[in-house]
Amino acid sequence: KLIDSKFLKPRCSTLEIGCGSGIEAIYMAQKRFEVTAVDCSAMAIDRAHTRAREKNVWLRIVHDDIFKFSNQNRAKYDFVYDIGFYHFIRRNFLSHYIDLLWRITKPGSFYYTLAGSDEDEFDAEYVKQFFLPTVSEDDIFNELGTLFEVIDIRHGTIYSRAKKEPFNAWSCLFRRP
Repeated sequence: KLIDSKFLKPRCSTLEIGCGSGIEAIYMAQKRFEVTAVDCSAMAIDRAHTRAREKNVWLRIVHDDIFKFSNQNRAKYDFVYDIGFYHFIRRNFLSHYIDLLWRITKPGSFYYTLAGSDEDEFDAEYVKQFFLPTVSEDDIFNELGTLFEVIDIRHGTIYSRAKKEPFNAWSCLFRRP
């Protein structure tokens, strides 16, 4: 729905942080977005390249640490997004992540994150086994609201092979003033 919204326009420069196997990045490229997808996992990047070739889609897929990539690249993007990266990185590197988002966006840029919700109830063993970080709605406002204005925060879901039912999540869209 976000891709077809009034906020994002095809051909805008787009960065996916932590692209994994490239499913979302490839979808964005198919919708005519100029996509750069970055992940630090060589296996994930190989899968993303394979999927892009199979779909006959062009996008820039980069094997790198996002912090190193942003220091070398210096590009500013119209749209930046992550699916489950913010809720992992925030525990130990929130200030670095906020700085990264500042450097790779510009006034008018949009940022989207899908983050695990603290409203999900997991048993302790499950959390220990799969290391599932979560974030509260208040924390999202306090942490990301320092850089962005909130366009929309709502409940969403994250699907995983590790669990039959989807995880509760926060679907968050921001705009940099």
